[in-house]
Amino acid sequence: MTNFNKIEQNLNAKERKKKQLDAKKPDFYKETGRPYAEMDDHEYDGHDIFEEEEINGTIETLKELETQTKSELTEEEQKFAEFRFKNLRSVLSKQKEKEGELAFLKIHLEKLIDKELKNKKSDTFVRNSNIDKVDDKINKLKVEIKELTNENPESFYATHIQEIKKHKQKLEAGKLVEVPYVRDKLDDIIKNMKIGSPVFLHGHLGSGKSFSAYAAAKEFMVDQNIQKDFNEWYQKEIKKLKNNKERTVSKFNNKTKEFKDIIVDKIDKKEIIQKLKELENFYKTDDSKKTQEKLSFYAISGSKETEVSDLYTTKSLGLEKVNGKSMQEHVETLSEERKKWLDSSSKKLDSLNEKEKKNAIKQGFKDISKAYEMKYSGFGTVVEDIKMELRKAIEEGRPFVFDEINALPSGVLISMNDLLTKKPGEDAFIPGVGNVKIAKGFSMIFTGNMNFAGMAEYHGVQELNPAFLSRLKNIEFDYPPQRVDGTLNSASEGKNELFKILIAKSVDKNGNINLPKDSLEKLYKLAVYAAKAQKLFSGKWKESKVGEVDGIEPRLEQSVLSVRALSDILDKWSAGREVDLDMAIWKEFIDNATVPADKRILFKIAQDVGFFKESSGWKLDDIPINDSSLLNLDDVQDESYKFTKQESKFISAKEVVKTLYGNPPERTKFPDFSTDEKVEEPKIDTKSFQELNDFIENIKTEKYKEASAEVCGIAK
Repeated sequence: MTNFNKIEQNLNAKERKKKQLDAKKPDFYKETGRPYAEMDDHEYDGHDIFEEEEINGTIETLKELETQTKSELTEEEQKFAEFRFKNLRSVLSKQKEKEGELAFLKIHLEKLIDKELKNKKSDTFVRNSNIDKVDDKINKLKVEIKELTNENPESFYATHIQEIKKHKQKLEAGKLVEVPYVRDKLDDIIKNMKIGSPVFLHGHLGSGKSFSAYAAAKEFMVDQNIQKDFNEWYQKEIKKLKNNKERTVSKFNNKTKEFKDIIVDKIDKKEIIQKLKELENFYKTDDSKKTQEKLSFYAISGSKETEVSDLYTTKSLGLEKVNGKSMQEHVETLSEERKKWLDSSSKKLDSLNEKEKKNAIKQGFKDISKAYEMKYSGFGTVVEDIKMELRKAIEEGRPFVFDEINALPSGVLISMNDLLTKKPGEDAFIPGVGNVKIAKGFSMIFTGNMNFAGMAEYHGVQELNPAFLSRLKNIEFDYPPQRVDGTLNSASEGKNELFKILIAKSVDKNGNINLPKDSLEKLYKLAVYAAKAQKLFSGKWKESKVGEVDGIEPRLEQSVLSVRALSDILDKWSAGREVDLDMAIWKEFIDNATVPADKRILFKIAQDVGFFKESSGWKLDDIPINDSSLLNLDDVQDESYKFTKQESKFISAKEVVKTLYGNPPERTKFPDFSTDEKVEEPKIDTKSFQELNDFIENIKTEKYKEASAEVCGIAK
């Protein structure tokens, strides 16, 4: 009986060594400026012996790894490798097919809703049996797409590796990291935007509510433009089809029992799906000025100085038009009049000497200007209306993000009362303007901090009027969920989204990790530490499982470990090049706290989690938290403290996935070794073995699009 587990274990070991070799290659390039392929031809041309030793050390490591990876795959391992790629191709093909179907159903649903709105002439209870059927199909497809992740081990690893890499890309671009909690909130915001319901996104400092508001507004504009461009394309294609009498299909007539050619006036479903994919790819990747302008929205931040005129219309001095002409047009007309006078007076002027001629021209121009001025004596400056951001958003049909709404004066809030009760297509009363029609696409997102009893206090923030709040869809935006207990071994259990963000920050472009020993455990502790600090800051100290500190209920006034602050800590740490993670936490976070009590609480919690151990050269902070003196490094660091640079440990992308998401589903199908029949292409090059996620990256590029379409059986 074939031992499939043993075969796969051997295959995984060889695959891991190859991946480790690939991860080390950039080190050689950094130190020599030459690609790995030139390693054997390398000649040292450096400046000192230390540099030469460093380069030689890297070369020795690379050669050792290369030797370990040169053992070719056995015939059974080769077949197993090809079998796994076949599994992956199958799942990717299904995924693309289902995602295309989902895009088609969504655009079809929009058409059904628009049709129902026109029939009912109302936006209330837009529902009928057809809409319900499409809703059910969409929900079913979403479940099926999600279930593909666990279809086999290959789909499990591939899906999660791509998810981690997407999180990393977002972090590096300074964008919102869409962990499941954030994605659910974005979906909720956009859902309300589509029906024109104003949203109030409230949460605590550093929770990411403003980032989320901007991300939702941008995504909404992408959806709007895709739908607009698709509808224009659809109408043009329908028109072409009606004019094309040659496009026919044969259909069977049940009455005559014969086939009959019928002119097709409907677009093929595959064409629709392909067009939707093209539009989605275009709007999510094109960064041209023209495209970004189409996706733009309006946003302002509120303050106590904000006035009603700052939202809708402000006044400015401008030039009045007389007889439909601007100042520039009048200047041009006056110039023409002077030319005509010169032409008509040329004979008389030619009879004069130079001095007389110059004086005559000067007087003539003066007389013409005076006559012109008398004719248009009303010309001058007037007060002009300048449209401000909110009014432009209303008229242009774009989202409007109002940051820090509860910092606004009550009069400004009241000015929006009528607007908040109206939908796109209706007229809303605008102070100082009158009734203005709300264009389709307009929506409002408010953000703000809330002063809830027993929670964090925000000075300068006023409580919002209940009547105003009743007009908004209130959505609380909290910090990403994270367990405050457990260990690294339980990282895949429960919601550990902060930990996932920290891992995404730490992986390389292929999803692998090179960090000092025990770094994953420390990163998990950092996530727990951040979650506890966040709960203390937001007043949820009991949920943080932190007891009283010095007999006092712990309460952080100003310090919170946001995702941005966590990213700064990891940047400072830099995988342990110059400081350990403990020192990075102290320098980038704790030492920046300006409230003495905050500083001591943060240090005590960190020690409780497992940082700043006495065995590592740190001291216990025995000063009471209500002491008014600020804690400094000498108070907490022992003279014995010494930073020791640790050797990096390689952790493959698959190992990272198992840490975050648990074990893959058990394999239920195995390759058939009982036959000599060979598995279909593509063959696996044993000399340059590819990881599964490399394969996925390749088929995403333009270069491999056509080949992958054929391999996966996907229509081009």
